[in-house]
Amino acid sequence: FYPEQIRKNTEIKEHYWGKSVSVFGMVGVVTGISNKGFSLIVNALPSPYHNWNGSPVLFGVRRILQTAKNYSDAVNLIQNESWMSSALLTLVGKEKKQISVFEIGEENKKRENLKYPVVVTNESEQTQGYCGR
Repeated sequence: FYPEQIRKNTEIKEHYWGKSVSVFGMVGVVTGISNKGFSLIVNALPSPYHNWNGSPVLFGVRRILQTAKNYSDAVNLIQNESWMSSALLTLVGKEKKQISVFEIGEENKKRENLKYPVVVTNESEQTQGYCGR
């Protein structure tokens, strides 16, 4: 997709649980803001990892946005989810210390309480060794 095509095929929706961004042709939510005080953002991370019994990432993100009671509950749901494929997830809450980056894959890794700006790239090597569950 070119940027213009993405813009034309991106939709922002209002829900009872908050707002979400979805892209035509993709089922689920790419980015969302919960009215329970947190946001969850997806950044794809290509890898050979697949768990065919797991939850598709975009479905899982939507479910977490819909059901998590707060930031801490969202952290718990992300860590305990069985994910179908790898992804980088960024979770941000209302308070300054409420920011976590999750590297979903064969091992779910987490960085939290970050004291500096967060940059999430598609290069998993950038985060390996710095994530602790």
